[in-house]
Amino acid sequence: MTTPPDTALEPTPVAPLVRFAGLRFYTVWLRFGALGALASMRFQPLIIAAIFGLAVHRAVAEPTLTNTVGIYLFADSEDWQESASNWTSRALSPTPVISEADILTYKFTTHFMTLTPEAAQRISNFRIRRLTEPFVVVVNGERIYRGVFVSSLCSQSIELPSITLWGSQTFTWYTNLFTNLPPNSLFIARTYAAPSTETEPDPRSDDRLKRVLEILHKLK
Repeated sequence: MTTPPDTALEPTPVAPLVRFAGLRFYTVWLRFGALGALASMRFQPLIIAAIFGLAVHRAVAEPTLTNTVGIYLFADSEDWQESASNWTSRALSPTPVISEADILTYKFTTHFMTLTPEAAQRISNFRIRRLTEPFVVVVNGERIYRGVFVSSLCSQSIELPSITLWGSQTFTWYTNLFTNLPPNSLFIARTYAAPSTETEPDPRSDDRLKRVLEILHKLK
């Protein structure tokens, strides 16, 4: 007598289950993969904007150093003696009287600079608000030394580097007084009608100014 098989104890075939589970997994993976790709496409502009914003932020937060030279007035007119205590912190005018773009050459041994014709014309028409007007030489945003624009009518002695102004005759006066000067030469004197000695440090000869003028190929 043949005993019927015990169907309750018969093992279930494994291969079909594996194939079924694999198919379900593959289907789920395709669905989530498609959703992920769709989400990626939808959020791609936001991601790009975030990356661009980060780049702009870094550019603003970390400005690059540029080779700039400028002679600035103070924002408010001030006597040169009064500016002695606060010239490193007092607000400056937003635009320099003379910038590196105005300078063609700068002879560091004599501190004569040759200006562009446009800058020379501007200096010829430049008028200060009193007989003396203090200025600050700024290099790469750093204040290097304090000086004074001086009217040719001034009879006061000033122990600061100075630029004397003769109005429309400024550059004619220089070329008449000094020989072999190129046109549009402007002089920064060590002082104005005041004695100085070679033992005293000359603020005009600051290495930071010299280095930038050399980088700009304006140094002679």
